[in-house]
Amino acid sequence: PHGGNRSGSSAEDDFKLSPSMVELITNFLVRISLFASDNKDENVVSLTPRCIRLLRRTLQLWEDANIKVVYFEKIIHMSQSEQSPSPSLYATCLDILNEVLSAPSRPNPFFLQHVQKLQVLVLLCFEENSEKVVEKLALFLKQVGRLYPARAPPLELSNPKCQFYNRIKRVMEDHLNEALNHVSHSSSKSSERSSKDTKDSKSKPSSGASAQDAATKSYAPYRVVKVLKAMCESMPEYVENHVSVICKLFQKLGQEHVKLSTQAQQPTYATVPSPLGDAGAGAHTPKVMATPSCAVLGEFIQVKPSYSYVSRAYHGSAAAVLRGEKTSQELETLLIIIELLGALVRLNKLSDWRRSFINVLSSCVEKSMSIRLLLKVMEIIAEWLFSTRSILTQKEKISFLGRMMGLDRLPEFEAQVLARRLYSIIWNLCNLAEKDPTKHGWIFEHAANPVLAGMLTAHADLRSRFISIAKKRYNNVSKILCSAVEQDWESVSGRHWVTILVELLLMSTTSRSVTNTGRRRTLSIAAPDTLEVRASFQAFRNAATGQQPQTSTALIRSDEVLMDSMRQLIHADPQLADAHFYVMWPAAWKQISQGLRDGLVEKLVHLLARPYHRQSLALPLWSQKRFGVLYNIVQVWMNTIRFTSPLPSIPQELLGSMAINYGVWFQVLPIMEHHVELTVGVVKDGWMRRLVYMYKQLGLDDTALALNRRFCISPYSQAGLSLERYGYHELAQQTYLRAIQEQQMAEAAAKDKALGSPRKLSVRDYELELWEERWIECSRELCQWSVLKDFAQKLEHPDLMLESGAKSHDWSLVLKTLKAPTTMAEQASGSPYHRLFDIYITLTEGRLDEVEKQCAQCVQIALHKWRILPSPLMPTVEHENILHLFHQLVELRESGQIMLEVRNHASKKTYPDLKNVLTSWRDRLPNDWEPVHRWDSLFFWRNQVFETIAKAFQWGEASKVAFLHDTPWTVIKQASIARHQHMQDVSLQYLAKLQGVSTMDVEDAFDKLREQIVICMNYPKEMHGGLNMINNTNLEYFNEKQKSELFRLKAEFYRRLGQSREAFESFGQAAALCPKYGKAWLTWGEYCDTIFQGNQQTLEYAVHALACYLQAVAQDPTGSRMVLARALWLLSRDDGDLKLAQCFEFYGSGVPEWCWILWIPQLLSNLCRPYGRHMTSVLQALCLHFPQAIYCTLRAFLLERREVRKLERSSLEKARTPNPSESCTGDLMSVLRRNHPVLGGEIESILEEIIVQFRPVPEEELLSAMQALLSKSSREVDIPGAAQPPEPISAHLYRIQMKFFPASTESRKHSLFVKEYKALFEADFGGSGASVSKMSFAEVIARLRKWKRILLHVVPASGQTVPLHACSRQLAQLHIDYNPWAGCSGTRGGGLTALEIPGLYQGSLGEPRPDLHAKVQRFCPAVTFLTTNGQTFRRLALLGSDGRAYHFDVQFATAHATRAHERAIQLYAVVNQALEANALARNAHLYTVSPSVVPITPRTRLQEALPGSCTLQTVYESFCGAEGKDPDHLIFATRHRVQEAKAMTGGTSNEGSKEQGKKLETILQTSKASDHASSEALLRYLLKTVRYPSEVWLFRNKFATQLGLASMLHYVLSGSDQSPPKVRFDPRTGHVFGVDLRPSYSEDGSLDASCSVPFRLTDNLSALLGPVVIDGAFIKAMAAGAGALREKSNLLRPYYALTLRDDLQSCQALKFGSYMDPDLQTIDGTIRERVERNALAVDAKVRDLAPQVPAEKSNGDPMQRPDQKARQLTTAAGLPQNLCRMDPMWMAWV
Repeated sequence: PHGGNRSGSSAEDDFKLSPSMVELITNFLVRISLFASDNKDENVVSLTPRCIRLLRRTLQLWEDANIKVVYFEKIIHMSQSEQSPSPSLYATCLDILNEVLSAPSRPNPFFLQHVQKLQVLVLLCFEENSEKVVEKLALFLKQVGRLYPARAPPLELSNPKCQFYNRIKRVMEDHLNEALNHVSHSSSKSSERSSKDTKDSKSKPSSGASAQDAATKSYAPYRVVKVLKAMCESMPEYVENHVSVICKLFQKLGQEHVKLSTQAQQPTYATVPSPLGDAGAGAHTPKVMATPSCAVLGEFIQVKPSYSYVSRAYHGSAAAVLRGEKTSQELETLLIIIELLGALVRLNKLSDWRRSFINVLSSCVEKSMSIRLLLKVMEIIAEWLFSTRSILTQKEKISFLGRMMGLDRLPEFEAQVLARRLYSIIWNLCNLAEKDPTKHGWIFEHAANPVLAGMLTAHADLRSRFISIAKKRYNNVSKILCSAVEQDWESVSGRHWVTILVELLLMSTTSRSVTNTGRRRTLSIAAPDTLEVRASFQAFRNAATGQQPQTSTALIRSDEVLMDSMRQLIHADPQLADAHFYVMWPAAWKQISQGLRDGLVEKLVHLLARPYHRQSLALPLWSQKRFGVLYNIVQVWMNTIRFTSPLPSIPQELLGSMAINYGVWFQVLPIMEHHVELTVGVVKDGWMRRLVYMYKQLGLDDTALALNRRFCISPYSQAGLSLERYGYHELAQQTYLRAIQEQQMAEAAAKDKALGSPRKLSVRDYELELWEERWIECSRELCQWSVLKDFAQKLEHPDLMLESGAKSHDWSLVLKTLKAPTTMAEQASGSPYHRLFDIYITLTEGRLDEVEKQCAQCVQIALHKWRILPSPLMPTVEHENILHLFHQLVELRESGQIMLEVRNHASKKTYPDLKNVLTSWRDRLPNDWEPVHRWDSLFFWRNQVFETIAKAFQWGEASKVAFLHDTPWTVIKQASIARHQHMQDVSLQYLAKLQGVSTMDVEDAFDKLREQIVICMNYPKEMHGGLNMINNTNLEYFNEKQKSELFRLKAEFYRRLGQSREAFESFGQAAALCPKYGKAWLTWGEYCDTIFQGNQQTLEYAVHALACYLQAVAQDPTGSRMVLARALWLLSRDDGDLKLAQCFEFYGSGVPEWCWILWIPQLLSNLCRPYGRHMTSVLQALCLHFPQAIYCTLRAFLLERREVRKLERSSLEKARTPNPSESCTGDLMSVLRRNHPVLGGEIESILEEIIVQFRPVPEEELLSAMQALLSKSSREVDIPGAAQPPEPISAHLYRIQMKFFPASTESRKHSLFVKEYKALFEADFGGSGASVSKMSFAEVIARLRKWKRILLHVVPASGQTVPLHACSRQLAQLHIDYNPWAGCSGTRGGGLTALEIPGLYQGSLGEPRPDLHAKVQRFCPAVTFLTTNGQTFRRLALLGSDGRAYHFDVQFATAHATRAHERAIQLYAVVNQALEANALARNAHLYTVSPSVVPITPRTRLQEALPGSCTLQTVYESFCGAEGKDPDHLIFATRHRVQEAKAMTGGTSNEGSKEQGKKLETILQTSKASDHASSEALLRYLLKTVRYPSEVWLFRNKFATQLGLASMLHYVLSGSDQSPPKVRFDPRTGHVFGVDLRPSYSEDGSLDASCSVPFRLTDNLSALLGPVVIDGAFIKAMAAGAGALREKSNLLRPYYALTLRDDLQSCQALKFGSYMDPDLQTIDGTIRERVERNALAVDAKVRDLAPQVPAEKSNGDPMQRPDQKARQLTTAAGLPQNLCRMDPMWMAWV
C-alpha cells in the first residue's frame, strides 16, 4: 500500500493540462471577463479585473494558448447593429489584447492570426470617447509598435487585405481633420458641452461600470494624439506620417488657447478704457506683488497652506504646484502635440512648419495662463537656447527670453516654479557667455534686463548667483547710476524694480568702503542730515555703526553679514527698500562728477517719461496700510529726487504729467515751488503757470491765489486777488476790468505818438493773462453766464463755451463745441467733466437709452481721477469736486428715468407720479456754505428738466402740471443761498426767472415774497419799497408763522427807518400771532436790548429783553441758544429788587435743559452773586436730567467753596456768615445724589481713588516748583547776575523749603523724602530765607538748574509705563457691564445710569444724546508717566463701549488755572458755532479743537490726552537731545547777554533805546545761529514723524489754518503766554489745541496791548509753513475767522464780557486773597466798567482784523486790501526787532 501511494502522488505532481483544457480555461476567462464587464450588478462587474489577472497568469504559463475569436466577432457584430457595445466592453477587449501581447518571452499568436478581424475592433475604439478606452487603446498600439514596428511589419499586418498601419493612419487623419473643422470652441461652449455630457451620462441608463465611463468623456483630438504619443514611444519616426495635420491642429489649438487665456485675464465687470492707455492704472488690478518675495510671504500669511507645499513650490517643485492646477483635455492635447513636434525638431524633420511652430509657441509664452503648458514650452526653448545647432536665430532667442519674463499675468505664488526654471536658464546662459562670449555673449549685449531681473527673484540662491555677475558688470557707483537710467525696465514694470538698484548700491558698500574712525565705523553712503531718514534705515545705520570688532577680519565679516541680511530684507518689504533708496541714491548722486550728472539727467527724464510705469504696484496685506491709495515706481523716484542735491532739472511739463498720472502731487509741488523761487523773468512765469495749474487740479485755489499775489507786482493784481479770496467777487471783477481797461488805454496811447509820453503800465504778460483768467472766474462765481458765453465765443474758449452754453441752455453751442478737436482731445485724455456735457446732449436729444451707459463710463473715469488724488483720509477740495460730480451723475441718471416716464405718459395723455423724485431732489442738496456756482451747476439742469416736463404737458391743466415740476422752489432756494452769501444781485437775477410763473404753491409764494422783502432791507434806498410790499400783501392765504414773519420784517423796516413806536407794536404783533415762533421773540428781545443799551436807566426794557431772549430759546433752542450769553450778562445789571433775576427764574424754566450745559461755569459762578439763589432752579434741572454733565464741575466748585470757608475761619478770629454759594451748591449736590444714588456712588469712588493713588510724589512736586521758579528767574532780565535775588524769588524759595522740608511730617513717603534731600537742599540754599539773600542771583539760578537736573533723573522717565494694579487695585479690578440695547435709563429721572466717558459734554453745541455716548467699561491695564516742562503726571486710559481708548492726564493745578481752561474750552465751542454759520469760514475748513478738562477737586483735574500730540517745547527738546545739547542753556545764555546789553547801553534816551534795540537784535541773531538752535528743527521733527510727502503737505496747510485761527484768538484776547510749552499740536492731523488761552491785563485791569509780538510766528514756524502757505492759509484763517466773529458780534460781545468778567474776577481774588461771596461781589462792582471796556476792545480788534470792504472812493484806490490788518500783524510777528524784546522763556529761536 505504501508503494502504491507513492506512485499515485508522483503521478499527481507530473500532471499537465492538455491543450484542450488550457484552451477551455483561457476562453472561459475571456468569456467571463467580457460578460461581467457589461453587467448591471456591481458584484458581477467586480469579476472583470479578477478574470484579467487570471488571464495574465494563464498566458504566462501557456504562451500559445488558443483563444477563440468568436467572442470578439460578436462584439463587432453588436457594433454594426443598433445595440452598440458599452465603453466598458471595449475596454475589456483591449485589456485582453494587451495581455495577449504582453507575454514575457514572446506574444501569443492570437493577434497576428486574427488581425483582420481584430483591427475592426481596434478602429471602433477610436470612436469611443471614454478616457479608459483611450488609455487602453494607446497601450495596445504601443505594444503593437514595439513588437511589430511599422518600418518592418510582419506579413500579417502588411498584406493588402489587412494594411493595419495604413488603416490606423487613415482613421487618425480623419479624426484630426474633423477636429480641425470644429476645434474653435469658446470657453462657454466648452463648459456647456461638458455640463451637457455630464447630464447625459447621469440620465442615460447603462450597465455596470459603463455609467462611470460615461462620466468621463474624452476630446476627439485628445484621443488621437494620446494614441499617437504612445505609438511614438515605441516608434519615434511614426509621427512623421501626421506632421501636416498635427501642425495645423497645433495652430488652431494654440490660437484658441491664447484666446481663452486673454479672456480670462480681462475683468468680469464693465469698465471703460483707461485714459492712460492699455497700461493705465485703471485697466485692471495687477496680479503680481511688488516683489516675488512679498508674494511668497503674502501667500503663506494669508492662505496659510502647509509648510511642505510652500517649501516645495518655493524651491521649484512642479508637482507641488501642478497637482492643484485644473487641466482640460484640450490643454493635454496641446501639450502632447508640443512634445511630439519638439521631438521632430530634434530630428530636423520640421523644416516646412518651423516658422508656424515658433510663432504659436511665442504666442503661448506671451499669453498663456497654464503653468503646465509654460513649463513644457520653457523646456523646449531652453533646449534650443543651449543647443549648438539651434533652430533659433539670435533675434528669436532674445524675443523668446523677453516673452518668458512676462509672467505678471499668472498667479503669483504658483508662478514661482516657472520663475525658478526661467532664471536658472538665464543663469546658465550667463555662465556660458562668460566662458564663450562669441556664442552666448548676446545675453549681455542685447538682453541685459534678464540679468538685473534675476536679482529680483524670490529665490535667494539664484539672486546670489546673479549678484556675482553684477559685481563684475557694475563695480562702481557711476556704472550703477548709468545702468539705472539707461536700462529698459519694461519687462519688470509691474515689479518694484527699485529693489534691484538698492541691492546694487548695497553691493557697492562692501568692506572696502568701511573706514575706521576711532572706535566707530562709518559707511561711505550716509544719509544727509537735513533729509528725512526712515526708521528702518536708521536702525540699519545704527547696526552698521556699532562697536568695532577686535580684528579687521571680523569687522569685514560683520559688514558682509549685515549687507547680506539687508539685501534679503529689502525683497520682503518695499518700504524698507524705498527707505534705503531715498538715502543711498542722493548720496551716490553727490559722489559722481558734475559732467556725468548732466549726462544722466537727460536719461533720467527719458526714463521717467516712459509709459510702462503707469500700472500700480500690488502690496502685501501688511504693507497696504503704509502707503496711500496709489503706489508706483514714479512715486519712489520722485520721493528720492526731492532729496537729491543738486536737484536734477526735470522739465515742468513732465513734472505736471507725472503728478496727474501717477499721483505724485506733493513730491512735484515742492520742486516746482523751488523753481518759482529761484527763476526770474519768462522762465519764472512758465513755472508759475504750471504750478498754479497743479494747485487748481488739487482744488487748492486759495494757495494759487496766494502764489499769484506773492509774485505779482501790479497793485491791481494785489487788490483783486485779495478781494477774491474773501468772497468780494463783484469788487474783484471790477478791479480786474479796470486794470485791463487801463492797460488797453496805455497801449493805445503808446501807439499814438501825438499824445507825447503816455502813461504805461509795466505789467508782465503773465499778469495780463491772470487778469483775464480771474475776471472769468469772478464772472463764473457771479453766474454771469450770458456775458461769459459772448466772451467765450469771441475768444473761442472751448471749456468756457461748454459751461456757459449749458448754463444758458444753448445746447447747439454745447454740441458744436463738443465736436471741436480740442474738446475731443480732452475727452480722450479722460476728463470726467467733459463727459458730463456729453450726457447733457444725450438727454436733450432724447437718446434716453444711452444715458445709463454714459453715466457708468463717467463714473469709472471719475473714480480713476479719485484714485490718483491723495488719500481721502487727507481730503482736498478736488475730492469735494469729484463728490459733487457724482451728485450730478446721480441726478442725470434719474433725469433719464424721469424723461422716459414723461415721454410714455405724455403719449398716453396721462400724468406721471414724480412726487418721490422731486422730494428726494429737495433733500439732496449741497451744503449751504458751498459756492453759489456749485449750486447753480445742479439747479440749472433741474430747471432744464422742469422745462422739458412743462413742454411735454402743454396740453394739461396748469394746476396739475405745476405739481409735476418744482421750478418755483428751486429758483427761490438758489436766490436764498446767494443772499446768504451776500450776493444780492445774483439773488435778484434768480428771482427774475419767476416773473413768468403764474401758478405756484402758497409756501413757494411766501418764500418768494420774503426773499424780495429781505433783499429790499439790504438796500437803504429800497426800505420804503419793501415796507409797502408788506403792507400791500394779502395775508389771508398765509398761516400764523408766515404772518408772524411778515410782521417781524415789518418791525425791522420800522426800526431801521427810526419809527420806534411802530416797530415795538409790530414786534408785539409778530409774537402774538405765533407765540411759538422763536425768531420773532429773538428780534423783539434784540430791539428791547438796544433801547436798554441806549438808556441803561430803563430797567424795564432789560426785563423785557431777557424775557424775549428766554422765550426765543425755549421755542427755537437750536437757532437762538447763543443769546443765553446776553441773558446771563443782563443779570449783572440787576438792581436791588432783583427783577431781572426773578424774570430769569420764571422764564428760564421753559428753556430746554441741554441749552444750559455750555454755560455751567457761569451758572455756578453766579451762585456767589446776589442773584445766585435764582440760578438754582436751572441747575437743579441739569442735576436731574444731565447729571454726568454737571457732577464733576459741581463737586469741584463745592470743595472750593468749603476750602474758602475753612481758610476764612483760620484767618479770622470770628468767622463771617457762611457763603450762600456753599449752601446752594451743597443743596444741588444733595439733589443730584438723591436722584442718582448709584451713579453718584460710582463716580465718587472712582474720583476718590484717582485723587489718592495718583497724587505726585514729593520729588515730582519739587521738580515742578523748581521749574516754576526757574521760569520766574529767567524773566527777571533787568536784575544783574551779581546782584542779590529779588525778594519774590527769595520768598518763593523759602516757601518751597517750608513746604517740602518741614520739621515734622505724618506721611512716611514725605519723611523719607525729607531725610534724603533736606540736608542737600539746605547746603545749597541755606536753612532760611536770609541765607538765599546772601547769594548772588546768578548763583541761585545755577543751583536751581542743578536741582532740576537732579530731580529729572529721579522722577520716572517720560513714556515709562507701569501696571495699573501697581497704582490702584480698585481701578484695575473695575469692570462695568454695559448693555447697549438697554439704553440709558437714567438720563431722565432716577434709576441706574451707565457711567459715561468724562468730558463728552464740554464744548457741546447741539442737544446731547447720552444714549449714544461712549460708556466706561474698564480702565486699560497700563499707566504712563509723562514729564513736560518740569511737570510730571500720570496718563490713564479708559476703554469705552465703542471700543476706543480714551486717554486722560491726571494733573494738579490751581483752581484759577482749571477755571481758565474751562473758559478756554467754552470759548472754542462758541467760536466754532460762529465759524459754522459763516460760509467763508466753512469753505476754508476753519474750526477749533480743544481737549476737555474735567475738574475733580479745586487742584486736581483730568485733562483729555491726545496720544501723538506734542508741543514746541517737545520739538526743541528732541532737537537738543539729538544734538546732545542742554535745552535750558540758550535761555540763560540769552538772559545773560541781554543783561550785558542793557548794562552797556543804559539810560532811557532815544539814542540809548535805539542802540539797545540793535544789541538785542544782535543777541537774537546770535541765539538763532547757535548750535543749540535751528530754524529747521520743527521741519526735521515733522519729516521724522510724518511718513509721506502728501501728509507733510496737507499737514502744512491744516496746521497753517489752525495756527492762524489760534493766533487770531490770541491777538484779540491779548493772550498772556505763547511760549513753546503752550503751543500743542498733532503731527498727524495738523490740529492746534487750545487750552492755555488766558488774557493778560495791565495794572489798571485793561487788556494788555503792550506786547510787540501779537502772536507766535518764529523762524521755525515760518520755515515749516513757507511764504506761500503763510500768505495763503495762515492769513486767510486769521481774517476769515475774525470775519465770522464779526458777523456774530451782537451775540459774542456779551460772551466776551462774561468770560473777561470771570477771568478778571479770578485774577483779582487771587491777587488779594478774597474768595468769600461778599468779597467777590465787591470785586464785581469795581471791575464792571473795565470788563465792558475790555469786551468792546476785543470786539474792536475783531472788526479791525476781519476782512474790510474797500471804501468806494472817487479815485478808486487799487491798493486797498481786505486783509491789510492781518498782513501787518503777520509781518510784526516775524520782525527781529519785535522778537528780540520777548523774555528768554518765550524762546524766540524755537
